[in-house]
Amino acid sequence: MRIAIGDQTFFAHLRGHPASYPYVPKTLALPPPEYRHKTCSCSLFLLAPGKVPKRLLLPTCFSVFLAVFSPVSSVAQNHNVVTVGRQQLSEEEFEQRLQKVPFLQKQRWTESKQTLAEGFLHNVIIPEFLFQQAAESKGLLKRSDVRRHIQEIYRAQLLNVMQQEMQTERVLDDSVLAYWQEHKSAFESQERLLLWRILANTREEAQQVIQATRQASNREKAWKETARSLSQDKATSERGGNLGAIGPDGQSDEVTVRVNQELYQAALSGTDGEILPEPVLENGRYAVIWKRATLRVAAQPLAQAAPGIRSLLLRQQMGKNVKNVLASLREKLVRNVSYEPLEGLDLRALLPSLITSVKPPQAAVPQHQGLASPQPSARGLR
Repeated sequence: MRIAIGDQTFFAHLRGHPASYPYVPKTLALPPPEYRHKTCSCSLFLLAPGKVPKRLLLPTCFSVFLAVFSPVSSVAQNHNVVTVGRQQLSEEEFEQRLQKVPFLQKQRWTESKQTLAEGFLHNVIIPEFLFQQAAESKGLLKRSDVRRHIQEIYRAQLLNVMQQEMQTERVLDDSVLAYWQEHKSAFESQERLLLWRILANTREEAQQVIQATRQASNREKAWKETARSLSQDKATSERGGNLGAIGPDGQSDEVTVRVNQELYQAALSGTDGEILPEPVLENGRYAVIWKRATLRVAAQPLAQAAPGIRSLLLRQQMGKNVKNVLASLREKLVRNVSYEPLEGLDLRALLPSLITSVKPPQAAVPQHQGLASPQPSARGLR
């Protein structure tokens, strides 16, 4: 039923069949109360003015009172802008999405015959839902690669939300002072070396890299291409093996990068811009070092170092929070872990570059009289 209260219109839901009410007025006028835009749900006898039996007058007035003064959620707030299959978009969600649209895209829609809202609805929202329906109809959610992609989106969004929550946290001054005192040597005046490195598996491979990059006409381009394709340090290979500015303790100005102190000591002997003539042994592999420059870093007082320390401590706390969330969920959700299916995997085929100590057995090759002796090859004796 539609009820007019002042200049506002309200709605009351009827219980029972409409045919059971012989007198149904179009609008019931009431004085304007403080409540506006409300929806009411009650049992209501609807009778035309002047035709209300006395025995129904009191129940009718009481029902109207409940209808007006027992508000629940507004009908207007539950309106959906569009329904596509099983998917719906509310007016609130539509407005939130529209606010994030870039200005140039909004301007393009307003220049056409469509309004801004219509352009956003028909060019963005509805196609998104249609693509989703098409993907579901093709069974894409059953594919393992699609599920992995969705899992990656979940991971990225969770980390983004956790980072936003971390922005409201405040690092205490005592924590900043404690970190500065514990790592005071890092904030004192020191000499840092800007180093690039290619990490090779063998000494021979490293020597070939040194020779090829030193003789290249475009040394930087050749170095970066070699780093991407050959360097075993995948954390830095995509950026040309750039380690950042390395201090005497092996710590880089990049927080996540730390190398052996031997690399720093070896680079001291070279000149700026030189690719060292000999590789440096590093954790069983051989590092080719390009000493790009020498940086003399001035001492940082506490006031100057404090913003960087706060940022670092927040990142560390973020890492702890992620570990705590995973540990808590792991304890609650992870069950029935079985390693038996993994025992049959051929790790040599999956990770050939990482497994070098295990050599496949070579079958004996029979030798026949009158034939040449077998010669070693990449596939055994031939």
